[in-house]
Amino acid sequence: MNNIEKKTKIIIYLLLILNIGLIITGVLVNIKVKCPICHEVPFLPINDVELGVLGVASNIIIGILAYFTKNKLSSYIMLLFSMFLSGFSTFLQIGRYILRGGYCPYCLSSTCIFYILFGIFLYNTVIKPLLNNINTDLI
Repeated sequence: MNNIEKKTKIIIYLLLILNIGLIITGVLVNIKVKCPICHEVPFLPINDVELGVLGVASNIIIGILAYFTKNKLSSYIMLLFSMFLSGFSTFLQIGRYILRGGYCPYCLSSTCIFYILFGIFLYNTVIKPLLNNINTDLI
């Protein structure tokens, strides 16, 4: 098993954890707990269930891109998409804190996982090639 396969498996496992977490959050928020913080999204024309489905769909897209990444273009697309998801989830957390006065721990954990994935993609796509170029220039 080479290094790329290990990184792809780690990304897919993180996405699987995030998807399971989003599904559990949807069940808890809408059926059991009725979380007042994330039950509705007042600044978007969608509710929290649709937002959760979009989150799961975006994770599936990132997983597919991570699995089939063979060239630089798909790596950059994956980096930009994960950057958008991290920024959007941060926007949701800030908006909910301002409007509702608190954070939902489930939504906050998914935001953290989005940032972990973004960090992995940023390192693999941008930082690691730069470090390799610096090391070859010094030799």
